[in-house]
Amino acid sequence: MNNEDTKMRLMQFIKHLGMTTRTFEIKCRMSNGYIRSMRKGLGEDKLNNVLNTFPQLSRNWLLFGEGDMLNNPPQQSEDSELSENIRYWEDVSATGGCMEFLENPDEHEVKMISVPRFADCTDAVNIYGDSMYPVYKSGEIILIKPWKESFIDYGCCYLIVTKNGNRMVKYLRRSEHSDKVLCVSENKQFDPFEIDRSDILRLFLVRGSIKSDTV
Repeated sequence: MNNEDTKMRLMQFIKHLGMTTRTFEIKCRMSNGYIRSMRKGLGEDKLNNVLNTFPQLSRNWLLFGEGDMLNNPPQQSEDSELSENIRYWEDVSATGGCMEFLENPDEHEVKMISVPRFADCTDAVNIYGDSMYPVYKSGEIILIKPWKESFIDYGCCYLIVTKNGNRMVKYLRRSEHSDKVLCVSENKQFDPFEIDRSDILRLFLVRGSIKSDTV
């Protein structure tokens, strides 16, 4: 396996996605400049992050140049339950700061949608504001799934629901204080801040986004 060829194929895939290298690195939990400085291949952890984040990418193509760049989509039966598996809350808007919560569906406009790449997600909401720009742009739809682990996977982006009713879309980072977590925006014009771990009521992992005009 030629590591330089793997790097070039990865750059080709990023171009296919239409995103910047930095955005790709953030989504795959890589450090800034990781791809351009890559000399020894991706490494197992980074490779798994890439393939889990972008399951349409062919592993054999990326590593060995074999076959097509994209995996063939699975054939679904007519009664497939994946046809409409995500609740899109059309009138629920989010910012990088606060948002209405996803409860009481009778009080909101809810549409069931299908986004095959995000079949593990449960909900989708509109996001507005600039604190998570450019990874999540105002006017996009974020796709989320409940975080059910007992630990926090630091560095990931979450919808955070606190006990006092605050809802935020932020990266969670480790704090110097064991009883707190650090909330970080993508847009550096917004200062990081800490919240008590005990104040977190629920977490939803933000898996990605789609443009609102694609639903």
